[in-house]
Amino acid sequence: MGYERVQEIENPELAQQRMRETYLQKGYPPDWIEKRVRGIAVRDELTGEWKSRGVQEHKEFAILTAENFQGHFRHYTVGIQEAQRN
Repeated sequence: MGYERVQEIENPELAQQRMRETYLQKGYPPDWIEKRVRGIAVRDELTGEWKSRGVQEHKEFAILTAENFQGHFRHYTVGIQEAQRN
């Protein structure tokens, strides 16, 4: 298992393939898996941009994420989480 993780660090495509296989084994549909993979890639790109602009603290990332959600969905993350619990 440790050797496989080292290979995934050297080749991130291997990690994505393992993730896809895991989701398939759990019964997720292929189109959902592809959306999930794209969403992760977009999030990584966004946080990379934030880091390049000087964002460092976890709290700053949380604030930016909440603002992003509000801008896209007109809800704060907390409101979405509360709605999911009901």
